[in-house]
Amino acid sequence: MTDNENSISVLSGTDEFEVLSEKVEALKKASNHLLNAMEDQIAAVISSDSETLIRTTEQNVTEQQNFFKAEQELVKALAGCNPDTGKKNKNISFELLKVYFPGKAYKLDTWKMEISEAIDILQAKQKQVVELLEFARSRNSDMMRSLYELQNAKRTHYRNTGEKSGPVSGIAINQEG
Repeated sequence: MTDNENSISVLSGTDEFEVLSEKVEALKKASNHLLNAMEDQIAAVISSDSETLIRTTEQNVTEQQNFFKAEQELVKALAGCNPDTGKKNKNISFELLKVYFPGKAYKLDTWKMEISEAIDILQAKQKQVVELLEFARSRNSDMMRSLYELQNAKRTHYRNTGEKSGPVSGIAINQEG
């Protein structure tokens, strides 16, 4: 390999590393936006503000899509980082990139750690959102049941045989009994 060919390979590797750096930063930014959207959604659930909850849920979905897109872009950038052959490698990882960019090993380890931490935080926050929404759903269901019981206690119900029966839930109107 001539000096000119070698400098082109190094230049290409540097360009690929810069693209990878941009994609990592984009993923971190998308991660922060998604985390903020989930925190806003949690606040809306806690405040029982249905309009804000709808808006923040839509924002959460949008930010999840943006995060997924940034993640896919990073995967593509990783796949394109193979300075030796210039071919795309779908199985490339940050660990393998240390071979191609030995001077950037610390940066690659930092990115790997930051991305892993961001994903762990997002997973924990998503679990919190799901648990909170399930709790709110359960409490709303209990409240509706209590309201039906209070309303039905004021009325007398009879079966088709003329005997008194207990309160009938509005949910069971079209069910056979």
